[in-house]
Amino acid sequence: AVVSTQSTGDKQKRKLENTIHSLQDTLNDRENRVAELQHSLDKTMEDVARLTLKSEDDATMRSNIEKKMRELENKVSDLSEDLEAERAAHKRTDKLKRDLNEELQKINNELMTSVDNTAVLQDLRNKREQEAEGLKKELQKERDEHENMLKEMRNKYQV
Repeated sequence: AVVSTQSTGDKQKRKLENTIHSLQDTLNDRENRVAELQHSLDKTMEDVARLTLKSEDDATMRSNIEKKMRELENKVSDLSEDLEAERAAHKRTDKLKRDLNEELQKINNELMTSVDNTAVLQDLRNKREQEAEGLKKELQKERDEHENMLKEMRNKYQV
């Protein structure tokens, strides 16, 4: 009876040792799995941190680009307004030039037909030449003012 109890005790001991060994293997496997998962988690956290930093850099870069675009749009708008002002001034100057040339041609034609007339007509001719010179000076003054305005605009918006 003692041998059979001892044999039963040995069987139970071996069974317990096998169970302990099996549980130890399972524990080791789970500890390895936990270590792998921890390593994977650490790597994922590093990736998240890197991507967050990259996202912040991209947002900063986008903000800077948008700011530069707004500045350039404002500059284009200013230049467009100046261009329209310059075109209008150029148009006025051209019209004035045409009007003055027509007037000068008219005066010249009248002068050519009146060359043979009396001294009174000669005085009239001299008066019209003075008017034409005055108009030429006025035209030159307008041209000078226009050129000065162009120089100022170019200096103002020189890149």
